[in-house]
This record gives sequence, structure tokens and C-alpha cells, in this order.
Amino acid sequence: FQAEDGIRDVERSRGLGDVYKRQDRESANLYRRLYGIELGKDFEPFHLVLDTSDLDEEAVFKIAFTAVKEFFKL
Repeated sequence: FQAEDGIRDVERSRGLGDVYKRQDRESANLYRRLYGIELGKDFEPFHLVLDTSDLDEEAVFKIAFTAVKEFFKL
């Protein structure tokens, strides 16, 4: 089976939905192995959401830099 993105699927599936569900599971497993993050459950890495629409590059950098310093207690 070949999905619309060109990825060949070696497992038989009932359609694209099965392919995408399996790819989601594989991505979640990869994030868990590489970063120790449970996608959809562990939101700690995303504790800062920054609306950059009205900020310039320097302001974004200063806020992000300060947040990283505080998070890692640097």
C-alpha cells in the first residue's frame, strides 16, 4: 500500500487512516525513546507558550533565554 505522501506501507491496511495511526504510534515511540516525552501526556517540555506576533527578534530571544536559564537553574 502506498499513502498519498509516497511512503510505502509494508503492512496490509484498510486505508490511509491505518497508515497514519501507525505513523503516529511510531512517532510517539521515537519521542519517548529519544527525549523521554510521552506525547499527549507529558506537557512539561511545553510549559512556556510565547505569542511572538507583537515581538521583535531580540525580545523573543531575551524571553526565551531567560526562561531556559530559569528552567535549568543556570
